Amino acid sequence: MGLKRVLRYFKLALFVFILLESTTSFSKEKRWLLSDSEEGTFLINGDLSSPAKRLSGQIKVIQVKKLNSQIDLVIYQAGSAGTFHPIIINYAAIYNKEKRKVLGHFPYSIISEDKDYNPIQPKWKFSEGLISIEDPSFDIKQDIRY
Repeated sequence: MGLKRVLRYFKLALFVFILLESTTSFSKEKRWLLSDSEEGTFLINGDLSSPAKRLSGQIKVIQVKKLNSQIDLVIYQAGSAGTFHPIIINYAAIYNKEKRKVLGHFPYSIISEDKDYNPIQPKWKFSEGLISIEDPSFDIKQDIRY
């Protein structure tokens, strides 16, 4: 067998290995879902379930932000509120990956459907082992240690 042929087989084997490894890694990470039931709305990931905040209107998971090796923020649209200035309220669930536990759900952002109205935004501060949330609109001032 020539060197070119060996290199071709090596590249093909490497490609297959990377493809299989990425597929296996992806399948280990379950998706976050929001589910409504008679008992309420729940944020679900595999066998983990946590009561979620729910307003009127559409709910959906927007994104999962990897804060660090321990903590993910699962950001979800909790619905909408208001008549004079309609707003969409996004919450974040603080998920501790090591303990497989949701540490709490807090307002993450408030989006106005009225371009002339700018609602006060929740303030999130991150430091090693601590997340601080302050939101005057919901009268929240909370420190979460992990």
